[in-house]
Amino acid sequence: MFQMNPRLRILANNSSSDNWAFTLYEYAMVAEKTPPLAKGLTEMDLVRLSIGRYLDGAKGYCLVGFTDKDEDADTIA
Repeated sequence: MFQMNPRLRILANNSSSDNWAFTLYEYAMVAEKTPPLAKGLTEMDLVRLSIGRYLDGAKGYCLVGFTDKDEDADTIA
């Protein structure tokens, strides 16, 4: 379930899909009950990374200003 879009570095429906900010709460609910992915890496780390990207200005599908050709995707810290 926890798949990062490698271009956007945000949790998405799958690794080649658009990111849906609306579903981030679902990832968080599952992440809190899931064991670590690897030593020092949990699913909550992926959720925090995604939240940080949105707070830094990344747009998700259905958010005002979203485009699937987001030129700023690679420049957002």
